[in-house]
Amino acid sequence: IRINGAGSTLITLSQPGNATFNPAPVVTIPMNVLKAPLTVTADNKARAYQTTNPPLTASYAGFVNGDGVEVVEGGPVLTTASSQSSPVGSYPIVVDTAAMAAANYRFLPVNGTLTVYRSCQLIIFPPLADKTFGDPPFSVSASSCSGLGISFTSSNPQVALVVGNVVTVTGAGSAFITASQTGSDSVEQAPAVSQLLVIHRSGQSVNFPPLPRKVLGEAPFTLAATASSALAVSYRSSDLSVATVSGNTVTILRAGTTVITASQAGNNNYEAALPASQPLTAVVEGEPPTLSLSTLSVGAVTADPVFNLTGSATDASGIASLTVNGVDLTDRAAFFSSAIPLLAGDNNITVAVRDGAGNTASETVTVTFDSTVPVIALSSPADNSVTNASLIPVAGSVPPGCAVTMAVNAGAPQNLPVAGGTFSGTAGLEPGLNTIELAATLQGQVSRVKRSVTFAPGLPSVAIEEPGEDLQSDQESLMIRGSSNMQGSGLAVTIDADGTLFTSDLLQGSFQQRIPLNRGGVTHVSAIVTDGSGNTSVAYRNIVSSPKPWGDLNGDGRVDLTDAMLALRLSIGLDPLTVDALARADVAPLVNGVPQPDGMLDVGDVVVILRKVVGLVDF
Repeated sequence: IRINGAGSTLITLSQPGNATFNPAPVVTIPMNVLKAPLTVTADNKARAYQTTNPPLTASYAGFVNGDGVEVVEGGPVLTTASSQSSPVGSYPIVVDTAAMAAANYRFLPVNGTLTVYRSCQLIIFPPLADKTFGDPPFSVSASSCSGLGISFTSSNPQVALVVGNVVTVTGAGSAFITASQTGSDSVEQAPAVSQLLVIHRSGQSVNFPPLPRKVLGEAPFTLAATASSALAVSYRSSDLSVATVSGNTVTILRAGTTVITASQAGNNNYEAALPASQPLTAVVEGEPPTLSLSTLSVGAVTADPVFNLTGSATDASGIASLTVNGVDLTDRAAFFSSAIPLLAGDNNITVAVRDGAGNTASETVTVTFDSTVPVIALSSPADNSVTNASLIPVAGSVPPGCAVTMAVNAGAPQNLPVAGGTFSGTAGLEPGLNTIELAATLQGQVSRVKRSVTFAPGLPSVAIEEPGEDLQSDQESLMIRGSSNMQGSGLAVTIDADGTLFTSDLLQGSFQQRIPLNRGGVTHVSAIVTDGSGNTSVAYRNIVSSPKPWGDLNGDGRVDLTDAMLALRLSIGLDPLTVDALARADVAPLVNGVPQPDGMLDVGDVVVILRKVVGLVDF
């Protein structure tokens, strides 16, 4: 019998007989075929705490005769008591087959299990900014996706100590700050996250008060420099033949000047301080006066027609006289600035000084003036200026193709970058008067200029920037412009022009004042600033009066075809005629070979200039 489906049927048995037997009586037997059992099992599921339930599914077992799920109408209803907030544990997945039907199958439901396990979590911990030893305690913050609290630890308490979420800097160095979350019954422990914390060493400074002048034979004395870090300060003397230092005690050995430098080398938590230096002068009667000059190097050649010589003369008995090429500058001996117009070729400038006891000293400087060497036009710093910064920018221009070097205080020259004819660099200054020398080289020709800059820590800065150096002028007056770093309102600068005093307002760090010039001589100009503590700084400038440069329209000190062409352009109106241009170009008519200006510029003036160019006239 082949069973094709569930249900009831009659099985009939018959035997038709044969030659020997008659047919047997037909027998009918009822037969019931039961539905096959079909197991409907809920598939086991799992999810993390605080996540949604996964889709619930079921599997079938018990199909026969090649049947599949297509013979089943409807489907099981699967339910569980677990919700998103249910704690970690096991929850039954209940199978309900009431909505299912199949002709040949009966359903046997088998429940499954939904397992809720602990969630994993992550910590978000942003990078930490660098700190410096001495910085105040600061807070760190991190967060976890579970919202549970974060704890912090330091890998190096000698650098950073953590209490709660507050980090206290305990030393320079580095430490890893680690953020941790240990988890809970429902949340796994989070992977720890570490961030590097770098603690830089703190800066420090040395305060070293000026040293009084000493006399040979005085008892040893103590130094009193202090470091802002409170670490011990060490000292050294630049000239051990003048004074030695043992600990903080100075012993004078001979008359002279040495520089006492106070240093603090730093430690694990502090950077080395910039050394602070103070000059120490020991004097004895009979010593010649000390003469210090800020000048060009030996054998220097320059294209500047006016040379500035700056210096100072000192002596324990005072300075009785000081001259520069015979010009008396005794009243400026402590700091003198002299302008010397140069002639073509070698120029000797002699400084002679005599002290109150009659001791003398002198020094001769030789400078060669050559207008054909490269011209160095310095825009900064201004000559004879005062700064309280140890570094000062140096900038200017030279003819294309020039190489430029800079030497400070006769030190080793350093190359400065030159681009498009302009150069720039930075000069490191020593306390006191510094000489910055610039050299330009072009096709074997070398020219030099210098700037004298006083580095005065603690004093206000002041500079006369226009003009930025000593010069000659044929004008009756000149506008002086400059700057100072003093801050505040109501500030003023005193301008002294050969004893005539002017007061110029200091506005946003700048001042200006028109001054009269001493016709036929030198106008000594000083700009004086005094800060709120009574500290005074002075910048200097010298203006040398020169006769009107007849015919020299471009101001290069020569009368040539360029000047004649400029005069022609002015006479026919191609260029605007200024008062200064008229004063230079109005040379006609000539009376006894001397120009007698008529107040007009015409072709007659151009002809006279051309005659001077070719040597037919000389005036």
